[in-house]
Amino acid sequence: MSIGHYRDLFDGHYDEMIYFHMPCHFLPQVSDPPTLGALQRLEITLAVGEADLFLASNQHLSTILWNKGIWHALRVWPGEAHCAAAWRQMVPWYL
Repeated sequence: MSIGHYRDLFDGHYDEMIYFHMPCHFLPQVSDPPTLGALQRLEITLAVGEADLFLASNQHLSTILWNKGIWHALRVWPGEAHCAAAWRQMVPWYL
């Protein structure tokens, strides 16, 4: 499966390792107070382009985080922004 011009990085493979590296998959199940507390102490910024193929998944992740009481910022940049040129512009703002 591919998304736009991005091919499936795992060629259809899915296991526990992949699950725990995909926040939209595992975060809805997190209910452990110490784990939620640790996540709530993080400074999280999601940055994505308004025309990016991953905008919807970032918005979905943002909803999951808010539903878990995890403060974060969702920053939507002009254009696609899923490229090195856009990342170079973002780095000074978020690091």
